[in-house]
Amino acid sequence: MADATVGSPLQLAGEARGPWFFEASFPVTLLDANGAVLAQSPAQARGEWMTEAFVPFTAQLTFPPPTTPTGTLVLSKHNPTGLPEHAAEVRLAVRFAAPGKAAAPSDHAAELYAALAEADYPLELSPTGRVRLTHGSYEAPSAQGSAAKLDVRLGKDRASGDLNADDKPDAALILVVQTGGSGTFSYLAVAQTRGTTPEPVASVLLGDRIVIKSLSIDAGKVVVQLLTRAPGEPMTTTPKLPKTTRYSLSGDKLVAR
Repeated sequence: MADATVGSPLQLAGEARGPWFFEASFPVTLLDANGAVLAQSPAQARGEWMTEAFVPFTAQLTFPPPTTPTGTLVLSKHNPTGLPEHAAEVRLAVRFAAPGKAAAPSDHAAELYAALAEADYPLELSPTGRVRLTHGSYEAPSAQGSAAKLDVRLGKDRASGDLNADDKPDAALILVVQTGGSGTFSYLAVAQTRGTTPEPVASVLLGDRIVIKSLSIDAGKVVVQLLTRAPGEPMTTTPKLPKTTRYSLSGDKLVAR
């Protein structure tokens, strides 16, 4: 979102590697062009943060009218030790919206993804047919009385766009699902904005232990590019076969085109 035009409240959503978090958060600071602090707030992890992998986060910054037209958003690695060798930060230049004007479209996308980290998704592997995410993840027994766990989390790939020509932002996301065995299943999930609330309406299995290369919404269709295996190759084989599939939403089903 470098050079994005932002307004208050500023909604942020993104991903950072687990070591950036401490107690599931890291600080985010908004500065004006003179270096004055306009707002500071913790970015909260939306999933298991004690990992080396990327973890989704959200944050909200509310700030007074700036006196400069530009500023800087600073995302800082949480450094409870205070030692400089453990410090790191990312700085993004921003422009401030004129008073009374709407925030940048990226803010709308951030709000959309933040809501979807707390949403209820259709999922065939769940005993009830649905799972409700909390902070981007879900865990429960895979079946009544079973010791195996159904673990679901939002993947890092996501896209926003209009799927049904109603000028409202819809979203496509990846659900990463484990059931206690060796499989790691990737599902494509789609949410539509109905009124002001995004609502997950469909999901479809993409594959087991695949690699998602890109996810986008183009001309009302979800486009998934991934790497998979050739027919007959064992699951231990690293996926290298490119595959692109376009999905249309038909009611509560995703249909491959």
